[in-house]
Amino acid sequence: MEPFKVEKPMIGMVHILPTPLSPENRGKWDVNTIIDKAVGDAKILVENGADGILVENYNDIPFYPDEVPPHTLTTMSIVVHEVVKEVSIPVGVNILRNACSQAIGVAGITGASFIRCNVLAGIMISNEGIVSGRAHEVIRYRDRLGKDTKIFADVLVKHAHSLVPMKRFEEVAIDTLDRGGANAIIVTGKRTGLPPSEPLVAMVMSMKEHRPKAKVIVGSGIRPNNIIYLNRYFDGFIVGTYFERFDPKKGWYELVPERIREIKNALE
Repeated sequence: MEPFKVEKPMIGMVHILPTPLSPENRGKWDVNTIIDKAVGDAKILVENGADGILVENYNDIPFYPDEVPPHTLTTMSIVVHEVVKEVSIPVGVNILRNACSQAIGVAGITGASFIRCNVLAGIMISNEGIVSGRAHEVIRYRDRLGKDTKIFADVLVKHAHSLVPMKRFEEVAIDTLDRGGANAIIVTGKRTGLPPSEPLVAMVMSMKEHRPKAKVIVGSGIRPNNIIYLNRYFDGFIVGTYFERFDPKKGWYELVPERIREIKNALE
């Protein structure tokens, strides 16, 4: 699957430390520390078999619903630039909650290969408020940049609720691909760390009967006890929290190489 060198990529998350001025930072970590931690995590992912990396401001809660302020965007740009320089696998950008055009801009300038967009088409109701589709601006901005940045878009994204019932998943997914311009869609559980439900997996299977070339990525809840099952039906896997373990001395989450290799080996 493009832009990866393998058919079914394992994409590891680089959850960067809270960016400056975010509530969870409060002066604890400067930009250099944030960069060093992100680059170190990226290298660990590469060394242990990741096929791609997705850089995300996961610790900036509560998130802005759309565009982030200049200092956050600057931090993300610098971090992604440094990660792209240091690794040889595709790097992606996700700026939460739904700063998809800003992510496209960061990717285009830094040489990152793809973005994740939480709501590319339609609307979702979340604790950030109503999060609306950005396809109209994202696609046009990518064209102005003259880049081929791939867009991976969530359908019925986690930590949010849809006015569209789950039974209409296939319609929403196809609209996200055909009218939203996504290169692949992402499905998740209801919250971070939860896998897609069995009914949702069944809907993905049904959709792929009609659209066999559609690429569908699992975006949450990957564990050793479900990866072999999910590997039957999906085209890629984004793994974050399972790879992490909290280090109380450092005050942040560290990647656990054995867990990365465990998932990678299960996919081979």
